[in-house]
Amino acid sequence: MVDMESATKANKHFRQVLFTGPHAQLVLMSLKPGEDIGVETHKNLDQFIRLDGGSGKAVIGGKEYSLKNGSAIVVPAGSEHNVIAGPKGMKLYAVYTTPNHPDKVVDDTKEDAVKREESAMRKSRHVLALVPGSERLAKAVSTSKVGAPHAASLSTVKPTIKTPAQTESHEERMKLA
Repeated sequence: MVDMESATKANKHFRQVLFTGPHAQLVLMSLKPGEDIGVETHKNLDQFIRLDGGSGKAVIGGKEYSLKNGSAIVVPAGSEHNVIAGPKGMKLYAVYTTPNHPDKVVDDTKEDAVKREESAMRKSRHVLALVPGSERLAKAVSTSKVGAPHAASLSTVKPTIKTPAQTESHEERMKLA
């Protein structure tokens, strides 16, 4: 049991993974004024993000959305996105529908997160180089926009079948019935 609002507001780490299960992951983030999470695309997972402090904006599929304390957004799988903190920073939590970061990871700063992800990518490329026939996957990992192994999934190198819900626009899915 976690008081999410209190935990989110108290978090001082750029990224802190609180829970990882087989189908979801809960992550706290604290962005400094003007800091962003970095442009990324998650091919095979949806992401729910809620602000519990500060303000800023989200850019999803090229469209901007203003964010304030209490705002929530859903980032559908395959959508290029970024979250940018306003002048007072931003406190948020994210739920990934399949885990996206190593369990229990704590990155104190964005720079720490980038270094850890780059290191993981180098290790992944080295391992892939040892596996015959893995050239396409290795290329997908090395050209990932996020710069982390989790960003290059098998859907990057083989066709993905989209459901009707995945072909609808983000705006259509966000409308309340």
